[in-house]
Amino acid sequence: RWLWEADIADEECASLILGFLALQVLLFILTGHLHTMLGLVMKPEQDHVYWVLAAAGIYLALFIGAVLVEHKFHLGNKAMDYTQGFLSMSMAWCCCRGGGMIARLH
Repeated sequence: RWLWEADIADEECASLILGFLALQVLLFILTGHLHTMLGLVMKPEQDHVYWVLAAAGIYLALFIGAVLVEHKFHLGNKAMDYTQGFLSMSMAWCCCRGGGMIARLH
């Protein structure tokens, strides 16, 4: 039982960290600056907000696609679990940061 719990924790930690890294890469591409975990080091531009929220939508679409592929082809393997975890956490990080960026626009 504890091995199964450790396996789930490993998957969730990997998803959380890789999702955050995906957000940081996106923000670096958009702004050219490295940002802290607490937020942007500068006031966001409006089109940066749109790009971050668009990325959240893209991650959502890819997540839905991954779930449909898993159920259609009965792929209950680790790779699909990690892929779905990464996509869902990337979407969550983008939504969280996008909301913070909207609040700082005005």
